[in-house]
Amino acid sequence: MEKVTGYVTGVNGNLVSARFSGSVRKNEVGFVKIGNDRLKGEVIRISGDAVSMQIYEMTNGIQVGDEVELTGELLSVELGPGLLTQVYDGLQNPLPKLAEQCGFFLERGVYLDPIPDKEWEFTPCVKPGDAVLAGDAVGSVPEGQFTHLIMAPFDLKDEGWRVKSVKEKGVYHVRSTVAVLENGVGEDAVALTRDGVQKQLETLAVPDVCKQMAMKPITKYLNANLLYDEDATEEARDKAENDVTPVVYKKGQVIVKSGEEVTEGQFAVLQTLGMVAGGFNAPLYIGALLVVTVEAILPYALAFAAGAMILVAVHELIPECQQNQKEQPYCATMGIILGFAVMMLLDVMLG
Repeated sequence: MEKVTGYVTGVNGNLVSARFSGSVRKNEVGFVKIGNDRLKGEVIRISGDAVSMQIYEMTNGIQVGDEVELTGELLSVELGPGLLTQVYDGLQNPLPKLAEQCGFFLERGVYLDPIPDKEWEFTPCVKPGDAVLAGDAVGSVPEGQFTHLIMAPFDLKDEGWRVKSVKEKGVYHVRSTVAVLENGVGEDAVALTRDGVQKQLETLAVPDVCKQMAMKPITKYLNANLLYDEDATEEARDKAENDVTPVVYKKGQVIVKSGEEVTEGQFAVLQTLGMVAGGFNAPLYIGALLVVTVEAILPYALAFAAGAMILVAVHELIPECQQNQKEQPYCATMGIILGFAVMMLLDVMLG
């Protein structure tokens, strides 16, 4: 888990106030550092960037400005074989071992492993390939008249987890790994995912340099992780984010000048900055429709205009046409037809 740091702003008995920067949860475990000592406490109240912590030790010597470390882990106890034969204090310190180390007067800031350092007999109840969910038993360990179940982690969020390997029945140390789980994300699946991401990137209208920048962390950090490790995953994600070089455009910086042709890369930058209008561009489509329509009827309109001009010229140059208009009404019609034919012939000849 990601740790958050802060500093002490006040002390009132066992209540310590502190300020921090980051994400903090209620009931989270924190430590106040005094020299080499780390005093354990719990977050009981959060207000903005300020927290109140209950310290489970004597707070003598804590001063304003002392460093505070918040672990990201909730207050909890550790379970395992050997608990039934131990005596603990409120912080799950085994009192016999604490007395051996500190004497009868307990020292603050001392926290011991609550699970006895012993070996136990383990009996598996699954085999490689078996499907498991959060909380499923993978084996058992006897302790006196009780039998402890060794279970899959409760924070397994996805289905599809299977047993990759499991120890045979035998005696093992309490901290030994007795089973390994995998969720089926092997090298083949990773390769397919990389190829799929690369194909999707190739379809985007962005510069090649942007595609390369996007593929770099994917190629470097998308690896098979058969054994889920939350801390390692968070660390790898943070490192990948930090490795991405930000592209900065300053206020007033010229991306493309007026009158210049906009390149594909410049258009992608303008889109990213929200400077390209989206949606239906009505003037553009109306203008295109008018151009297409006018281009189609232009020869006919010109032919009609030419016929009208010929008709006017004939009437002006040959007065007899006006006098004989009633007797020869077809003169105007013939003039328009002649003009239309001439213009269409010119249109065909000139292409």
